[in-house]
Amino acid sequence: IVSLTREGIPAGKASSIVIIKLVTLSAIIQIGAMVSFLLYQLQLESLRFVSTIFYVGGFVGIVFVALLIAGFLYPRFLIGSFTAIGRMLHFLRLLGSTKNLKRKIIHEALMARKSYRLYFSKHLGYFLSATGLNGASYFTNLVLLYAILRGLGIVMPFGDALVLAAILLFLIMFMPTPG
Repeated sequence: IVSLTREGIPAGKASSIVIIKLVTLSAIIQIGAMVSFLLYQLQLESLRFVSTIFYVGGFVGIVFVALLIAGFLYPRFLIGSFTAIGRMLHFLRLLGSTKNLKRKIIHEALMARKSYRLYFSKHLGYFLSATGLNGASYFTNLVLLYAILRGLGIVMPFGDALVLAAILLFLIMFMPTPG
């Protein structure tokens, strides 16, 4: 018997869908920022703070995506990493008990692995369309920032506004938030 969530998605697979969305959107935002940085390299290099944040943020983002992909391909790596993080959080008294932590991590890794296999074997069209829609959502955000600038009375070329919006969204991606 497979338990289903309210939306009809098998329980445990909803979290893997969120992770795939997070990884693809992160990759799209990083690619957009890299293209923008290449187009406006001279102007952005003069802003030392922005270029430093860009390089540090780009490195952190690439490492994060690489670790997630390594976790998808090698679940033991993922389980070991999260178990070590759980022990460290327990040591720092930020996490109460680690008694069931490894079991929960193994269960989530198993469900995510099954979901990823389905994505890339039977549902590749869904994955590609979802990635395309993530890209369309990203482009909509870029155009929305341009529209906001126009609404505030700031006139700038459309291409310049898109490049600056891409850099802004990239920098906002690393903003610490409680959720």
